[in-house]
Amino acid sequence: MTASSNGTSQHLGDDPRAPTDAPASADSDSDSVAGSARPGAGPLGAGPLTDELRELLTDLEQAGQNLGDLAIVKLARVHLGVRRRIRRITVSLGILLVVSGVLMGGSVLLIVGAAGAASAVFDWPPWAGALFASGIALPVILGGVYLRFRRSDRQLAERAAAALRSHREEREEAA
Repeated sequence: MTASSNGTSQHLGDDPRAPTDAPASADSDSDSVAGSARPGAGPLGAGPLTDELRELLTDLEQAGQNLGDLAIVKLARVHLGVRRRIRRITVSLGILLVVSGVLMGGSVLLIVGAAGAASAVFDWPPWAGALFASGIALPVILGGVYLRFRRSDRQLAERAAAALRSHREEREEAA
């Protein structure tokens, strides 16, 4: 006598899939669907598994594996897309940082040059030329920045209004 996987004893040579009085465990090594009362029985104990039913169960198992593979591939593609977008954003921010630094350096040089020119032309001390140049250059720079953002805000509002109008027209045409 030997112990089987479900805790019952068997004689050597007995078919392990033969019906027994003990209920089958969920980890039994049979062709039955989990939860059936008899090993070798079909779903809900409807009888032995036929070749068609085994083929159907195999196809369902393969479909489940294919869906799992598809989900993994989709997640990998989304991850790759996110990484590409992040890379583009970081490159763009790097370029923006470099350009901003160059523009700020140029602005400082422009103001220093204007301060030197003002103090040389009007025979002023250097601090007076710097004050004069800053008093002119700073409002010009800030005014230019303000006008630039004001114009882009207006353009954004106009685009949003145009998109809303076209959406309303499409909805009216569909009705």
